[in-house]
Amino acid sequence: MRLLGKIALWIVAVLFTAAVIFVVATNYQIRATETVAYDANAPGRYITFGGHRWHYLTKGDVPNDPTGAPVLLLHGFILSGHESFLTFKDKIGEGRGVIAPDYLGYGHSERVLEPGEHYEISHTTQAIAAMLDELNVQQVDLLGHSYGGVIAAQFALDYPQRVRRIVFLSSAPYVDISGTKMYETGLGIGRAMAWHIISGPLSFLGNSCKASTRCTWAPYALIKDSTDAMRAAMYTNFHSPTFAALAGRLPEISAPSPVIIGDRDFIVPLAHAERMTKALQNAKLAVIEGGRHMPYVGKFDETYKAVADFLQPST
Repeated sequence: MRLLGKIALWIVAVLFTAAVIFVVATNYQIRATETVAYDANAPGRYITFGGHRWHYLTKGDVPNDPTGAPVLLLHGFILSGHESFLTFKDKIGEGRGVIAPDYLGYGHSERVLEPGEHYEISHTTQAIAAMLDELNVQQVDLLGHSYGGVIAAQFALDYPQRVRRIVFLSSAPYVDISGTKMYETGLGIGRAMAWHIISGPLSFLGNSCKASTRCTWAPYALIKDSTDAMRAAMYTNFHSPTFAALAGRLPEISAPSPVIIGDRDFIVPLAHAERMTKALQNAKLAVIEGGRHMPYVGKFDETYKAVADFLQPST
């Protein structure tokens, strides 16, 4: 028994040491790699809202979109922001005006390290409305992917007169936050875990880049303070009453709203998309066979057709 006890203690000591090394090494990696200014090589323009700089990109003649409402692309919870939509933006933008913002803390927008109102979804919709005002755009068609669908829903609630149509892509506001506490852990532990999930070599971003022959997303993982900004954004959203109330307010949205989901989505279950479709006033469900959480990456043609059938000028 004494021998077994010693072996158990030895195993615990080894695991503890490995965990400490993991945390220390990861935090060192964050400091060593996140060194680039957020506005370096920014391709679009900036608006200052709420005391912070928000970046957004446009394509085509936005104020004079031939259908009367340009497409507003709302990206998911991914560090690269608008860049994650790049090839899709170019295709959707054939004959349309397109607006692609970066939310605060994403893409080329400013990194803010503290949780707060600036990361609230309602504050984000206000910033987007300010962008539209600057562009002299009164009404838009929304395409929201993942977390972008949450922003799209909140925008439709806050500014119903400015929304003509909404496409919810791989999105549903039914979020289980039970596992998010790990990102709030101190002593550098939560920070290390967040980095590996958000932008580290094992992250969705890292794996997507490894699988792609053209990966322009990786540089965003080098922007200074990205991990801390993402943690602040997550903390704000997962403790936000506005975010928590959104699911119950979906029946208030009357704009035509297709819900598109991949049947292999590992983040948003098909059941959530079905539930969302029933909750919205004017929605229909389209399932992309073989599509994952970013179906426009692996199933581009199928996803584009599902979106274009609703957003193209001929519809």
